[in-house]
Amino acid sequence: MGAERGLLHQVEERLAALVQVRGVVAAVVVDAEGLLIASKRAQPTDCELLAAAARLVLATAEQAHQLGATGPIDMIASEGPRGSLLVAPVWEGMALGVSIAPDAMVGSVRFALRSAARELAPLFGG
Repeated sequence: MGAERGLLHQVEERLAALVQVRGVVAAVVVDAEGLLIASKRAQPTDCELLAAAARLVLATAEQAHQLGATGPIDMIASEGPRGSLLVAPVWEGMALGVSIAPDAMVGSVRFALRSAARELAPLFGG
């Protein structure tokens, strides 16, 4: 139980750093089954819905990449007029997703998301 708390604390620390990036509304880690592992919000957000969307987007993109033989996925972006969803794989079906505001500095968010995904992977066995 103590090890799980320690792991969750480390995950939450990384998410807390991610939501400090300008324009990040919320950040989630979701497992391969679509269950929310951890979340942090900078603004009110339905993190369960964000987690489900992140997992669905990653799963669909992984299937498309397998069909096209384009190699592993680095990041997926779904952009809209009221904001965007960025998703990066973490480890074996796990995903890190962020919801960002329309005025976010997307390059900074992408860099922070990739860095956080790389930092999270070893925590889950990667």
